[in-house]
Amino acid sequence: MEESNIKKIATIISIVILSVLFTINTNAKDNSYYYNKTNLTVNTILTNQKNKKVSYFDINSNKNHIRKLKLRVTNKSKKSKKIIIKINNSTTTDNVMANYSNLGNNENNKNELNKYTYENERYQEITLKRKESRLITLRIKPQKHLVGDILGGIDISEKPNNQNNNKNFQNIIHYTTAIYIHGKRYDSNPNIDFNQTTYKNKNLALNIVNKAPILINHLSINYILKDKDGHNVSQNYQEDKQITPNGNFNYSIYKDEHKLKNGTYYLNLTMSSGKNKWETNKKIEIINNKIITTNIHPINQNILLAIILIAFILLTIIISLIIKNKKKAVSK
Repeated sequence: MEESNIKKIATIISIVILSVLFTINTNAKDNSYYYNKTNLTVNTILTNQKNKKVSYFDINSNKNHIRKLKLRVTNKSKKSKKIIIKINNSTTTDNVMANYSNLGNNENNKNELNKYTYENERYQEITLKRKESRLITLRIKPQKHLVGDILGGIDISEKPNNQNNNKNFQNIIHYTTAIYIHGKRYDSNPNIDFNQTTYKNKNLALNIVNKAPILINHLSINYILKDKDGHNVSQNYQEDKQITPNGNFNYSIYKDEHKLKNGTYYLNLTMSSGKNKWETNKKIEIINNKIITTNIHPINQNILLAIILIAFILLTIIISLIIKNKKKAVSK
């Protein structure tokens, strides 16, 4: 492999690793320490907050006026820096957490935030001179008919220096803060779709979609995957997860170095958040890496009790008629 290709691969790996470490946290104070190492600081200026205790933009929708989100970006170094500023829609990662950065975003998610931002502000490149501090203002359009929530993020990073060929990689640190817009109350319970399963690279995953425009928080997930003989193949329990509004992701239910054998498997998966609970049962058939998924509909407990009660009543009537007929026969 050529040396230039090795450098490119090393650069990509370092960007991904560092971004995972620093983009998920929305607390500006926590990120400032790491940004001091690069002589770049970002401070959010929070006004008219719905929740004044959080360190990200948490605002109510406004049907008449433009809302302005402000951040101050400061270059404390002795050299000028090129800075990239992006507005991103939130997505749900396959690890079932909200992601506000542009890295690793799931393309299946609906980009609702774009409807309320201005095209020339969704991606910007600015140059900060040495010791320069600049106020960045991003505008949110009026939301006249917003029902539910919109979740997104602002991602700020130093632009990579592609001309720097003396280093094997560059440390690119991303500062990310969330944008949470609260619309009118969504009165219905969230509707979750459990779609098809996929099996790629020894990873069996179930596609899950939040059909509601609201954030599902404090989510717990529990699943068991069994083979046709009833033996456990894989199981897991997770809690304190998140699904973003209209989130769409692939949840891993089997990932191992050992390939799943051809055969039939049965999946039971339940999710709960507050008073809401969702459950799916699926029959999964794997034949030479091809997969066939069938929904299994267990009998509702209330329906089962009703059937038992009706059967008991019918049986009681039949027995009563038999006894009555026998008494008539004896009296004759």
